[in-house]
Amino acid sequence: MILLFLTLAIIVPYVLILEAAGIDQFDNLVEQMQKDNK
Repeated sequence: MILLFLTLAIIVPYVLILEAAGIDQFDNLVEQMQKDNK
């Protein structure tokens, strides 16, 4: 449970930074990951 909270505490600010930097980059990253997983 503690690990879950630590993970969220790390990921949430990172996502906010990505949004501030630009959603386009994040969308491209997601699409690339989806292609790699196929």
